[in-house]
Amino acid sequence: MDTLLTINGQAISIEDALGWSTFLSGPDLREFASKQIAISQAAKARGLDATGAEVNALFVELRHMMRLESSEALRQWMTETGLTVGAMTEACTQLILRRKLRETITPEDVAGHYAEHRPDYDRAMVYRILLEDQDVAQEFRALVMEEDDSFYLLALEHSLDDDTAPMGGYLGDLARSDLEGEAEASVFGAAPGDVIGPLKTDGGWELLLVHDLGTIPLEDVADVIREQLFEEMIDTAVSRARIE
Repeated sequence: MDTLLTINGQAISIEDALGWSTFLSGPDLREFASKQIAISQAAKARGLDATGAEVNALFVELRHMMRLESSEALRQWMTETGLTVGAMTEACTQLILRRKLRETITPEDVAGHYAEHRPDYDRAMVYRILLEDQDVAQEFRALVMEEDDSFYLLALEHSLDDDTAPMGGYLGDLARSDLEGEAEASVFGAAPGDVIGPLKTDGGWELLLVHDLGTIPLEDVADVIREQLFEEMIDTAVSRARIE
C-alpha cells in the first residue's frame, strides 16, 4: 500500500486515510491523517483501545445511520466509495478511540477552562439606533433617559440601520467578541436599561440600549468546551510530532 505519511514512526496508508475521511470530515488529507494518527497514539499512551465488539457495534450503528442494512446495499456502497472491509474497520476503530480520548477530558478540566475564560461566556441583549448627526443622537438619548420615550419606537421610526430598525433596533444577543473597543467596555460595564452613546461608527452615531445582561451557564457550553479542549490536545500533539 502507498504510504501517505509517517508520524513518530507510524505510517498511514492512503487507503486508510481515505477510509477515515469517509466517516470523519477533513478538507486536507495530510492534515486530517496527521490528526488521526495523533489521536491513536495519544489513546495508546493512555492505555485506550477499541475492542472487536465495540468496532462491530459501531459498524452496525453506522450502517443503520446510512441506511445500509442490507448486504446488497452495503456492497454497492463499498464499491462506489472504493473502501475495503479493512479500511472500514480502521475507520470504526478510529472513531472509538476518538470518543474514548475525548472522554478523558474531565468535568473538572471543563469547569477550570470555563472559570479561566469566564468573560467569553458573557452575553448582552442589545438594541441599536443609528443616526447621522451626533447632536440628534444626544437628543434621542435624552428623550429615552429623561422623557421616557420608547427606544424601540425611535429605532423603528428613525434608525438608519436597515437591518435592525424593523425589529425596534434589536442588534442581537451579543458576546464580548461581537463588540469592539468602547462599545464592548461600555455595554458589559452597564446595567440593564442603560443607554450608551452616542458612539462614533463608520455609518454615523449610534445609541445602544442594554436590554439584558447574563452569562451562559456552564452546563450549556460544557460539550463545546470539551470539544475545544480535545482539539487543542490533538493540535498540540501534531505540532510536537515528527512528520515525514
